[in-house]
Amino acid sequence: MDELNTWRRSGELSDLTIQIDDSEFNLHKFPMFIKSDYLKKKISECNDNKAVLKLSNFPGGKEIFEIVSEFCYGERSSLSQENVVQTRCAAHLLEMETTGNLASFCDRVIDDLLRNAKNSRSTSVSIEMLAVCEQLGDISDKAGIVDRCVSALIDVLSISGRQQVTETLTGLSSNWFEKLLGAARKKNMRPHIIGEMLISYLQISFIYEKDETEEETDKKKHVELADEERQHLLDDVLLKVFRDENKVGEKHALQERLNPELAVKLLSEAERLKCDVKDDLRRLCAKLVPRLKAPDLAQLPPEVVVEMVQVGETDSANKEAACKTADIYLKALADNKRLDAETFAAVLNAAPNDARTNHDNLFEVLHTLLQSG
Repeated sequence: MDELNTWRRSGELSDLTIQIDDSEFNLHKFPMFIKSDYLKKKISECNDNKAVLKLSNFPGGKEIFEIVSEFCYGERSSLSQENVVQTRCAAHLLEMETTGNLASFCDRVIDDLLRNAKNSRSTSVSIEMLAVCEQLGDISDKAGIVDRCVSALIDVLSISGRQQVTETLTGLSSNWFEKLLGAARKKNMRPHIIGEMLISYLQISFIYEKDETEEETDKKKHVELADEERQHLLDDVLLKVFRDENKVGEKHALQERLNPELAVKLLSEAERLKCDVKDDLRRLCAKLVPRLKAPDLAQLPPEVVVEMVQVGETDSANKEAACKTADIYLKALADNKRLDAETFAAVLNAAPNDARTNHDNLFEVLHTLLQSG
């Protein structure tokens, strides 16, 4: 083996050239043929004595292929958190997944890293590995790395405090977060913990307003999502949770624990993005009226409030709440001198008059409207 490795380093007697990006590896067919089923097929298809193969988009580039070639020649490279994800993906691509092959070697290292992180109640290892997986794309999922990192995250988050949960979630894209929720359900994580995770992620994704003057540490407390990701999070994640809770009448339902500011912000975004979840959020905001602050409600355009009030009016139990929604909204607009006669009439006509306990707010709103001309 020592002599073979000497030939690998020198390229002497090479009968196989592997091209990775702008680099060439002058190797030998036999050791690569034995370890990699993928290269075995490619080499067999080549009729030339000197085979030349180009591997495009190789995980981790030439540095990782160097580790792969060392392994094939019987030399054990040092695997670490910095290179094991890329190497495991390379093993999947090159079909080096038989027992005792490179994939097994990588899996042991990954399992040790995740186990040690779990024992110390740390989520950083999983988050950092998932960040690498995101760069590498689907191959990391196919290699089984994503599921193991997500599972390790669930194990730690199930025994973590709220601050650690929030700090962990800021490191996840919307796709990884969706996988996290799915894994949490499969592992039968308690529903209220899943709900807290979703609320935390929605909070850092929708409420946070970016400020260029803030400290760098504060900028890490939010997740910046494109509109497509926001729509996906609202319709494919939040709506599913709402519907699942409604089916089973789940205790500690997410709807009951969303704070009013977040609920209104979600509704505003759902309206802007034309999301399917908007009707559910309108009903929720109508129920939250006693806890809604006027500035929160005033964020919404009149047509949304009209529809929200009408949604509440269809349910007799929510008629009074719908009426309060209309009054609070009109007063908030009047106080900010943003109320016109058309909006006043539209919102007033949408509200169920028979549920109004008094007309004090309306008289005050009307007085303000008339004074403003």
